[in-house]
Amino acid sequence: MQNTTEKPRPQLDSKFQSNRRVYVIDRLAEGIVTLGGVAVLAAVLGIIAYLIWVVFPLAQPGKVEDAGSIAMQDTAAVFAMDEYQRLGTILTDTGELKSFSLETGQQLGEQQSLGTYTSHSYSPSSGLLALGHPSGELTVATIDYKTRIYSSRNAPVEADSLELDERATTPTGIVERTGDDQFRAITPTITLGDQISDSDSSAVPVAIDADVFGRNTVLAVARGDGTGDVLVVTTRRSLVGNNSSTQVSSFPIEIEASSSPPTAAILLGDGEQVLLAWEDGTVSRFTKSTDSYTFVETIDTTPADEVITAISPLLGRGTILVGTDKGHIFTYMLTRVGDNDTGNLVNVSTFRISESPVCSLAISQRDRTFAAGDTSGQIRLWHATSGKLIGSASLENTTSDAIAISPKLDGFHAASNQGVASWHLEPGHPNATFKSLFLPVWYEGDPAPSLVYQSTAADDSAEPKISLTPLIFGTFKATVFAMLFAVPVAVMAAIYASEFMSKSMRSKVKPTVEMMASLPSVVLGFIAAMIVAPFARDHLSAILVGLVLVPTILLISSAIWPLLGNAAWRLPHSVQIWFITLSCVIGIFISAKTGPVIDEALFSLRESEELVLTGLTYPAENVPAWAEGKTEFSLAERTKLRAQNLFVLDGEVVQPVELTSDEVAELFKKRRADLFAGESPFKVWLTGMAGSSVSGWAALLYVPALIVVGVIATGIGRASNANWMPLVRILATIVLAIPLSYLAAQVLTSLGYDARDSLLGTFTQRNTFVVGIIMGFAVIPIIFTISDDALQSVPNTLRSASLGAGATRWQTSIKIVLPVAASGIFSAIMIGLGRAAGETMIVLMATGNTPVMDWNIFGGLRTLSANIAVELPEAERGGTHYRVLFLCGVVLFVITFVVNTTAEIIRQHFRKRSAML
Repeated sequence: MQNTTEKPRPQLDSKFQSNRRVYVIDRLAEGIVTLGGVAVLAAVLGIIAYLIWVVFPLAQPGKVEDAGSIAMQDTAAVFAMDEYQRLGTILTDTGELKSFSLETGQQLGEQQSLGTYTSHSYSPSSGLLALGHPSGELTVATIDYKTRIYSSRNAPVEADSLELDERATTPTGIVERTGDDQFRAITPTITLGDQISDSDSSAVPVAIDADVFGRNTVLAVARGDGTGDVLVVTTRRSLVGNNSSTQVSSFPIEIEASSSPPTAAILLGDGEQVLLAWEDGTVSRFTKSTDSYTFVETIDTTPADEVITAISPLLGRGTILVGTDKGHIFTYMLTRVGDNDTGNLVNVSTFRISESPVCSLAISQRDRTFAAGDTSGQIRLWHATSGKLIGSASLENTTSDAIAISPKLDGFHAASNQGVASWHLEPGHPNATFKSLFLPVWYEGDPAPSLVYQSTAADDSAEPKISLTPLIFGTFKATVFAMLFAVPVAVMAAIYASEFMSKSMRSKVKPTVEMMASLPSVVLGFIAAMIVAPFARDHLSAILVGLVLVPTILLISSAIWPLLGNAAWRLPHSVQIWFITLSCVIGIFISAKTGPVIDEALFSLRESEELVLTGLTYPAENVPAWAEGKTEFSLAERTKLRAQNLFVLDGEVVQPVELTSDEVAELFKKRRADLFAGESPFKVWLTGMAGSSVSGWAALLYVPALIVVGVIATGIGRASNANWMPLVRILATIVLAIPLSYLAAQVLTSLGYDARDSLLGTFTQRNTFVVGIIMGFAVIPIIFTISDDALQSVPNTLRSASLGAGATRWQTSIKIVLPVAASGIFSAIMIGLGRAAGETMIVLMATGNTPVMDWNIFGGLRTLSANIAVELPEAERGGTHYRVLFLCGVVLFVITFVVNTTAEIIRQHFRKRSAML
């Protein structure tokens, strides 16, 4: 049996025992560290949870709640309401205008009779009502609601007994208490205009549309005899007294002969275009000319087996809704596609309400939301651009005759033969969907779906655009160019400091570089905006040449150093540093002198191109067939035209004039001096107005050609121990890279590619190039410090073994030390990448903050972090814009999380490879 008796623990001498105070401090420190770690983790998780909580409502539909109903016996053709949803006005099928309380149904004042009508239209935004009568005359009326604020001293007597938020009905409207000493009275106002008649025709108006555009009231009328007119009513008020005069101008619509009259007329845009729709889905468009509306196009808006049952324009009158008898709603947008100056009607989306015919449509006065009702009583609300279903409701055993959406988009109402049903609406965020946030969306007026971020609009009819893809692209673009500048400099500097620099020099250099990281981003951004950007603008060619020439001079210097003999290696290390510094100074000096010369040699303009840029041109006589009628040309097409001495100026193909007279030559000389005074030919070339793409490709491809030729040249003369061989390789590489880059440039140009379509483009002072340099400067200290620490952590035994086997210090550094330290260097790069991706102030101050999507290094950008900093102070708390900005934060967090996770996986892979060393 096993003896389980425990042996007594040996007692240590008291002088070897820790006192109780040490144990208490140890436990306390452990608890504080644990609590701090848990607190940090909880804080991070709390921030993530808060971001999700703020962003989550973007994905939710709106909320619809029943708000009751009132009984009415009239059939409504038009339904209007005030902004507070207290009063409503309907036009009955017998031509009566009635105003009533939406809460009680009580009629207000006397109803007005407008007479029997055969067609009608109502514009919720202007309140304009237009009727066409059997006699051929037209009646125009305006439905408005006057709101007045009272105090208890001058409030109507009906308000004396009201409690807070309580309402009372007066003979002319309603009054309600909105505060302790504040009352609001709402009164419906119906203003009848003069009857309008067209002396040229007395046929019955079968379709009508009307709205107010500026100072004019415009009516589009289609008549039963197949004719149509657009009537422009202009009211001029006298500056003296209250006299006014009305003038009516008539413009006939040139309608082609048809077997049936149109069923609907719609004014588009600012009234300069008119649509006429027939029941079978045919829609014809007419545009205003000098004295009439001329035919432009005809399209079929519905499938062959469907007919139009309802049609209405959206807010802004650039898009129409077409409802059919199969429950479909098609949206057609007037947009510029191709070379048609008047645009085209294009189907951009389709909605499905149910299997029943669509019988009524209503539009929002706030955004592109619309409501559709069918004959089964279903009512649904959508956002036309995003396609998001906002909410739905239903009527029992009846059909909606007319639907009205409240001006504030906080409710909607449906009139039927049983009365008026009402619903409260919380629309949520109608324009926010996954598609509108990340995928191309076809916005009104654009020629194609696009990715655009424009959070604010000039007016209600111009919708905000909230695609985050340009911001993600801008973040990626800024990070890529910053890392392209920072990584080679930082990593090579770390290798040099760790493996080649003396300890005394390294002890001074490393702290100095680390101090660079203490510079605030706002200071770097200020330097970029006020110093670097103007300097780059004025010395662009010298800087670009220097980015290639200075490293090349350093390579040549490194090849010259061995030619100085063994005595050069016995010189103090500081002499090498001064030699390197002198080489850099020489490279900078040569770049400053040769930059403008190279610029002029590569990108100088021909005389014909200068003539075009100075405006001395005339319309081209022999335009190629493929270019006739075009107004927009790609860079490849412009290059193709320039080969025939043809140019594009302001959308027109032109030819330069000939300098046949002294007067023209003198004018050209003066304009040329004014236009090109001090201007870099490279900047003019960047605009794409002139110059061949070959020179641009040659300049871009020279560095890759250097690398390719250099790799090939490393194998030449490898067996030779001559000190002059490295110099020969470098010089041969520099020379041979020139024809190689030009050959590649010729190939790309012949294939139709132009560098100004991709990496290059029009120059702006605050651009990605400046951001890349300054942001790279901010990232270099981080990458350098961590990389140097990783290289220093490699055991010296590995270095000694490599050197003992006959390897040089360079071979040891690259083939032994660098692979072992790869995990640490990769971590340094990833940390620098995260620093660059989250940078705010440098991007904010050094670019134009334009959310564009192109790789033009001389163009602007906008990043996620900069967008948050710029727009969050102006965003309405809880609104769509506010939550989209928080979504920017979520996306930025996801990007950094994915990058860091991937980096950790790769780092662990490198670490396992070198774990046994």
